[in-house]
Amino acid sequence: VDLGELAANYGTIGGAEWSNGDFNNDHNVDVSDLGILVAAYGTGSSSVASQSVPEPSMISMILVLCGLGLWRHRRQ
Repeated sequence: VDLGELAANYGTIGGAEWSNGDFNNDHNVDVSDLGILVAAYGTGSSSVASQSVPEPSMISMILVLCGLGLWRHRRQ
């Protein structure tokens, strides 16, 4: 699953699965799933769920992307 799939399903409430970008298994595709994907970016891991704590620079990127996601969501 990649960012394109998550973006295509962003805002799905209920019924979402891993293949739709629901990485925290709450059946929604939202900014928390985006944060999980960003934290795993560039690690070379095939499983987002197996990631450890992100480095400080990655945390900054997560916050920026989460802010952009919230901004986009509020504009709709």
